[in-house]
Amino acid sequence: WAYRWCLWAWLLTRLSRLELGLVGTHPDRCGGLGPLDHPSRNFELTGLAVGSMLAASWGSRIAFDGVTFHQLLDLIAGYVLLVVFIAVAPLLVFVGPLQRLKRKTRRELSALALAYSLAFRAQWIEGRAPMPLGTPDPQSLADLGTSFEVMADARVVPISVRLLTELAVVALLPMLPLWASTVSAAEIIKTLGKSLL
Repeated sequence: WAYRWCLWAWLLTRLSRLELGLVGTHPDRCGGLGPLDHPSRNFELTGLAVGSMLAASWGSRIAFDGVTFHQLLDLIAGYVLLVVFIAVAPLLVFVGPLQRLKRKTRRELSALALAYSLAFRAQWIEGRAPMPLGTPDPQSLADLGTSFEVMADARVVPISVRLLTELAVVALLPMLPLWASTVSAAEIIKTLGKSLL
C-alpha cells in the first residue's frame, strides 16, 4: 500500500502541473476535482488495519506493563493525525491551481455581474419596462448570485471536512477497546448516556 500511495501522490503531482479545465463555479466547490478524494476515503481501511495492530500492541502494554490509557493518549492522537495527513497529503498539490482558479473566477464573475446588473437596471428600472410574468431576466440575475455563492464557498484544497472527520473516526475505532478495558461498565453507560442527552 505504501508503494501504491507514493505512486498516487506522484501521479497527482504530475497532474497538478497540467493545464486543467477547472471550473470555478463547479458544484463540488473545488473546481471539479471532487472525485480525486475517493482514494483518500479508501485509505481509511489502511488506517483501520494499522490502528488495529497498534491497539493490540498498546493493549498488551496496558495488560502486562502497567501502562494506563491516559499515558497512551499522545500516541493515539499522533497516530490519528498521521493517518489524516498521509491520506490527504497527495491532494495538497492542488492548492496553487485552486487558489489561482478562485481569483480568476472572482474577477470574471465580478465583471459579468457588473455588466449584467447595469443592463438590468437600464432596461427594467430606468427604462421602466413592463415586468411580464415569465421574464427570464430576474431569474438570470438570481442565478448569477448563486454562482457567486458557489465561488465564495469554493475550497482551495479538494478536501472536505467530512473526509477529515471520517478518516479520524475510522483511525480511532480500534482504540475503543483500549478505552473500554480501562473503565468500568457503569462509567461507559454513564458516558454514553451523557453523549446521547
